[in-house]
Amino acid sequence: MNLRTIGIAFSVLILTAAPSFATSVSLNIDGFGANVTATSITFDCTSGITCGPGQGAFAVDPSSTIPPVPPTGTKGLITQMTEGTTPVGGSFSVPKWLTVANISLDLTSNEPGAASQLPKGTTVGTNDCTTKKAYNLQLCTPAFPALATPSNPMGFSNFLLENIVIGSHVTHQASFVVDGTATIGTARYLFVGTLSSPIAVAGGFQTQLATIAKGGTIMNAYSGSFTLTPIPEPSFLGVLGGAAILMGFALYRKRRYQRQ
Repeated sequence: MNLRTIGIAFSVLILTAAPSFATSVSLNIDGFGANVTATSITFDCTSGITCGPGQGAFAVDPSSTIPPVPPTGTKGLITQMTEGTTPVGGSFSVPKWLTVANISLDLTSNEPGAASQLPKGTTVGTNDCTTKKAYNLQLCTPAFPALATPSNPMGFSNFLLENIVIGSHVTHQASFVVDGTATIGTARYLFVGTLSSPIAVAGGFQTQLATIAKGGTIMNAYSGSFTLTPIPEPSFLGVLGGAAILMGFALYRKRRYQRQ
């Protein structure tokens, strides 16, 4: 078998064995409510689904592209997050953090590429949590003494807060990023996602920060958007390795023949 024939065979193997690994998919959710304190995020349950201890509920948004997309309104479960179980900047593992139908998202680092960390909301250099009057595009990653750990000595939160000011109308958005691994049926993925909550409140995020600093709780609806990237199966990697060996052997024989 000459090098050209092996090359064609290799290309055919790639095209026929890996179509399912070529495209990322999305899972978008609409939550029924979240309760945020300085050290925890709990999610509200709703009718039509049974939530276990520490669990809340959400509905799948029809804009999702996961195969197949669950029917509109399909409900799933999401597990609460606390500084004890999901420390900001620290490693942790929360299997089945989010589940719906045959889909499971794990906050864990059991696959290369999954950080299993809650990153700080934004870099310190862009922080402005102290200006009392809200202004447009003001950003803040708040810090709380209760969040201080060796890996997060300043006690920064995982939240990014942003004020949006148009005329006299002030809104702000609170968001944070998560990542880990996921499964859809038997297929495996890496995922990264954002949970966010737009809030219309006079005074911008400064009002909410004052509430939390006093030990209070912020309650609001939320949404989530997750991008899932397929992880190639070991059998597929084996196909690639075998094809590469054949290519190398054919190239070796060709060069050896040319030297004779």
